[in-house]
Amino acid sequence: MDSNYPYNYHLGNVYGMNLNAYFLTRAGKTSFGAEMRSEGVRSTSLGKRVI
Repeated sequence: MDSNYPYNYHLGNVYGMNLNAYFLTRAGKTSFGAEMRSEGVRSTSLGKRVI
């Protein structure tokens, strides 16, 4: 890569997990679940910052 030209480095990571379960009774079906998620971004900046 030529160092005379600016570049933007961008890295994104997403991790997730999902858990679901159910049980049956005389009254019907009951279900429940949980979800976890993690997102991360690492990026260089070109030009003026936008806030």
